[in-house]
Amino acid sequence: MVTVPHRNTVAGSDFVARLSSAFSHPTDVNKVIRSYDLRKELLAQRPLRIALAPDWSRCREQRPGQEAKVSIAGVVRSLAELSAESRHWDTVLSNMTQIPLLEADTAPEHRSAALPTRKGLPLLGKRSTLAERVQLWLSMLIGDEAIVKSLGLDTAALAESVTRLSAQIPSQYFKGVRREMPLIDINVLRFPDADYPFFELYRLKIDAWFQRWPLFSFRRAANGFTGVFQAYRFRPQKSIINDLAPQTVEKAVQEAEALLDSEG
Repeated sequence: MVTVPHRNTVAGSDFVARLSSAFSHPTDVNKVIRSYDLRKELLAQRPLRIALAPDWSRCREQRPGQEAKVSIAGVVRSLAELSAESRHWDTVLSNMTQIPLLEADTAPEHRSAALPTRKGLPLLGKRSTLAERVQLWLSMLIGDEAIVKSLGLDTAALAESVTRLSAQIPSQYFKGVRREMPLIDINVLRFPDADYPFFELYRLKIDAWFQRWPLFSFRRAANGFTGVFQAYRFRPQKSIINDLAPQTVEKAVQEAEALLDSEG
């Protein structure tokens, strides 16, 4: 029989303290991104990197059922056992697939796409047009407007970064050159809520690129974005949860409630 707690009594505050061990950024991913001045940091060539952050805004607003709460407690406990050095996409994904309280729900999603833009788009004037194109491209890449909204990325800042990259490369008319610059690389665990009873682990990676061909190739210079989105969805495994002792279920639910209340 599977048990969730490792000891008989765990205070809610102790469980909440595990969040700093389970995630590189224990606050909601939207808050992490809003605290990051994307325009300023990308200007300094410092990409936005998040090893793992939670998305539980909907989970707090619409509390999930008992099975999901039991799974939340187990998932946070399991992730807290990972060291900070090993907390990257492959390790977190492997950890999630081995948690007995979860089972895979659907086939994994993997999408990649490029967004070429014309060379020399001005920083002013047409910025909003390019930002709108980036927003549409981002929505198609992710394929889930709830995720797009929860991230709240500054597409105007992204649009500026790809234009700036081409301006930073010195002209060498007889030589071809290609440069890439990472902009965003984030891993997020979306928690279940009353209307969406799934855990969703996803990764979003966006790079800017610039391409210039040799003088006699008769091809114009170009720039743009490349993006990758991966997502794995899990649901609580009812057969395992139903086999838990009542006191174990009660303790796990209390731990999950403490987590949600602490971030509420």
